[in-house]
Amino acid sequence: MERLTKRLSGGAVFADNYTKYGPNIAGLILDRLAAYEDKGVAPEDTLSAVEIAKVACKLTVADAYIATGLMPERVAELAQAEKDGRLVVSRFKPGDCVWVIERDEYGEALDVAGSMFLAEVLGAVIVSAYINDMTEAEETLSYHMQETVENYDTTLMVFPSEDVYQTKAEAEAALMEADENA
Repeated sequence: MERLTKRLSGGAVFADNYTKYGPNIAGLILDRLAAYEDKGVAPEDTLSAVEIAKVACKLTVADAYIATGLMPERVAELAQAEKDGRLVVSRFKPGDCVWVIERDEYGEALDVAGSMFLAEVLGAVIVSAYINDMTEAEETLSYHMQETVENYDTTLMVFPSEDVYQTKAEAEAALMEADENA
């Protein structure tokens, strides 16, 4: 921003650019002051660009948008859900085939098995075995809901997220590493 005034060492202020703007300088200075007053902010209350950057670095992008009210309503809702811990971004999508390290009751890694990913929450992954050749998440969830309604018996499994992998090769490599460290 071009400075319109100059402050002398004793504190006095004068129009620095009079020669450039001539008699219009006073109007430019008044316009700039009016812009502060229109916003209800005194110039001394405004933050410098450096101070704004310092504040912004302490906020997430979502926080900054929420604070300024510039975020569309749905995005603001998702940002708030993330802050509240109600939004989980998973590595997998429902219906994906994931590979799980199966462990015994002592936590020792035994084998890897393929399962259908259903959900992830609080560091746990919920999966289902492939039942009757079902390959769609909706169909599998419907089956488990029906089993729950009919006899409160279902075969959903829950594993720590660190034991769930995208590919069989990744899971087998992790299993081998676990065996070597045992």
